[in-house]
Amino acid sequence: MASLKPYIYGKQYKVYTVQLGYGREWTVIPSVLQGNISLIATIEVGVSMALLKPVYLYLLRYDAAQQPFASSETYTTANEQLFLNRNRILGADHCSKGLNELRIIPGINISPSVEFSPERSSGFVQQFQIGAQITLYTNTVPVLLQQRNTPWQAYCFLGISFGKRW
Repeated sequence: MASLKPYIYGKQYKVYTVQLGYGREWTVIPSVLQGNISLIATIEVGVSMALLKPVYLYLLRYDAAQQPFASSETYTTANEQLFLNRNRILGADHCSKGLNELRIIPGINISPSVEFSPERSSGFVQQFQIGAQITLYTNTVPVLLQQRNTPWQAYCFLGISFGKRW
């Protein structure tokens, strides 16, 4: 048995997302004078893929002679009682376990944002960006067993760009 790793109780799948999009930007308020801030609106739309990798846990089982042994298993309806019993979970299996069982759920996304860009070329902060993104998938994305899973994902973000303009 490999070394036991930490696990998240009730997690059925690890979800990795891949997105490809196309965007446009519009200058809403240009900086007219040196040192002012310009306001830029952006929108991006694209396709998404949710890659689902099953979580494997080492579960404590007993053989016919009542000898304990560890069994690396993913969630099924047959082992639900063991998979959700904290006393029978020993730990997570290696992260590469289950890569050959990846499932793909396609979707689309949209991401509007607003950028505040100081026009000073010598400044350290180059840009602030505030926005949101929503992604809609064709099926429900199952992450946790005891929570309501949805076919969408939404979040807000704040970005700060540092550096020197050339």
